[in-house]
This record gives sequence, structure tokens and C-alpha cells, in this order.
Amino acid sequence: MANLLVDERDQQFLLNEVLEVEKLCEKPVYADFSKDMFDMVMTEAQKLGEQLRTEPEARLTSLSGDLGELQFFAMPEDERQPH
Repeated sequence: MANLLVDERDQQFLLNEVLEVEKLCEKPVYADFSKDMFDMVMTEAQKLGEQLRTEPEARLTSLSGDLGELQFFAMPEDERQPH
């Protein structure tokens, strides 16, 4: 099924041809990153975007913990569908 939120071919072109993420990852400041990591992040962002598109009642939620304040989208507990 085609992604309605982003053209994945354009996304890959921008990451690989325009931004050249493989060359970027060769620089010392970005040495902890890889093309695979960029691909994984973009895949998860697409999943999140699709989930928010299909579940518009999801709300931005904050959670404070050892890593600081995290923000994410979540369904209110009383509105969640069983999986």
C-alpha cells in the first residue's frame, strides 16, 4: 500500500543523494550514526505518522524520568482499543 504521508522514494533520494548520509556518517561528529540508523528512524517516524493519522484522538503526553522529560503521542487509557 502506498504511503499517504510521505513519498518514500523522494525521502530516500534526499537522504542518500542530496544529504549523502553515508559521507556524513564518516565525519567524526556523526561517527556514531549509520545509514541503517537513518533508515530505521525514518521507518519509525512513518509508522508514528500513520498511527496519528488513523488515531486522531491521540494526544501529546509528557513523562519525566531518568532521561529527562520525554514527549510522545498516546491514546487516553479509557479510549484505547484492545490489541
